[in-house]
Amino acid sequence: MKKRAQNEIYLVAQHDLHQTPRGDAHVDIGVGTGFYLAAAAPELAKTKTLALLDLSPTTLAHAEARVRAAGHDGTIERVRQSVSDPPPARMRGRSDSVSLFCLLHRLPGSFPTEASH
Repeated sequence: MKKRAQNEIYLVAQHDLHQTPRGDAHVDIGVGTGFYLAAAAPELAKTKTLALLDLSPTTLAHAEARVRAAGHDGTIERVRQSVSDPPPARMRGRSDSVSLFCLLHRLPGSFPTEASH
């Protein structure tokens, strides 16, 4: 991806995250490399609990390390599961904000079909 396009995606994602009021608990769905979340670490500084949800344990570990390196010192919970599954019972109704970056295009099926579920 060209640097300019990557920067434009980053700016849009950051704008949305900056505009979201956050409380004590934030969830990031489909964490990937943790790039966007690490970039937002200063904005999430007051967040006590950060839940990272992804299917890959390697991705979860990498994203957590990246967020920690960016300065987040709150509790980080790794949740290993598919984004297609409902959140675990322990997470339901317990987050103040949610982020999801660059994920929808990776889901199987056509978007209109999946969006109707």
